[in-house]
Amino acid sequence: MALFLALNRFFGLGWAIVGATAGSLVSLIRRQRSGTPIGRFLPVVMLLIIGRGLIGILTDSEKVYFGLGIATKYAIAGGLIVSVLIAKNVVARLAPYAFGFGPAVTEHKSYLSATAHITIAGALYYLCSATFDIWLLGSGTTERYLLVRTLVNWLFSTAVLLGCTLYLSRRLAEIAGFPGLMPIFEERVEQQAAAFGWDISDPNETGETGGTG
Repeated sequence: MALFLALNRFFGLGWAIVGATAGSLVSLIRRQRSGTPIGRFLPVVMLLIIGRGLIGILTDSEKVYFGLGIATKYAIAGGLIVSVLIAKNVVARLAPYAFGFGPAVTEHKSYLSATAHITIAGALYYLCSATFDIWLLGSGTTERYLLVRTLVNWLFSTAVLLGCTLYLSRRLAEIAGFPGLMPIFEERVEQQAAAFGWDISDPNETGETGGTG
């Protein structure tokens, strides 16, 4: 956001879009390398980002450029709803990448029900966010749009994510023998850290006090 605002103010919309597009592509590649389940969708997402940037540059219109992002939110919301309707909800398919759930969890009715509800919650989030963006885009400057949108979306998405996590944790507790969502998440974080060669172990667990005795 800061890069877009700076480039837009000093060099114009075209350079701002180029900078924002390049930043989005770099962020996307980093997420893919970090193990985020984007894999086979990476080329498609990259093409969409580049296409949006080119359209924004060719039209030289902030409303067109941001409007494409808003339309994407509506498309994502629609896709999430459809995935639930055809019994292949997106959250059920992606959660195992984050938590390493096995068949004992992913085939349980509590898991399937909870993830379907969370997928619908995600769709409602994108619908509300996109609708708010439309109102905000037409009611002020680009700077105001970006600043307010970033703040509101961050607060809203954090609340939705926290609520969905707590809900999923409560529903998965219905599965016999399930150890709990947070212990599993902590284990996955440690595994990812080890894969990158990071040591995030608690030094207190080694029993060393650091004294000379």
